[in-house]
Amino acid sequence: MRSFRPSGLQSVSLIYGLLYLVFILLASIPSTRPGIIGDLRPDSAGLELALAQLLFLLFLVGCAAAWPSELIAGLIFLLWYALVWWGESFSRRYGAGGGGMPQVLGFPVFILGILFIGRWFWKRLSAQGK
Repeated sequence: MRSFRPSGLQSVSLIYGLLYLVFILLASIPSTRPGIIGDLRPDSAGLELALAQLLFLLFLVGCAAAWPSELIAGLIFLLWYALVWWGESFSRRYGAGGGGMPQVLGFPVFILGILFIGRWFWKRLSAQGK
């Protein structure tokens, strides 16, 4: 029987995912929402929370894709980071966002995406060399 042992990149993405889950859960509680999602325009806070939850689901898809294909996981993480930038610009224009905190907090996922893609290329190059 094959044992389940995640690689270092998979472990880091799982740890980030757990922290991200805590963020989503805290943002879902109405009493803690103003501290997590700005309250300058309360009517848009629900939209920002929905966008954050959809991005979390995309992140989970990337984490799950890390086992069968590191290339797909890396591409999903890069797409996720691009959508974080888009969501923040959308939030700044129509909501209470601003300050660039999502981009800063999401930067490790951008690095993970690059590392997953790099590892996939490295494996392909080393397999061709044999």
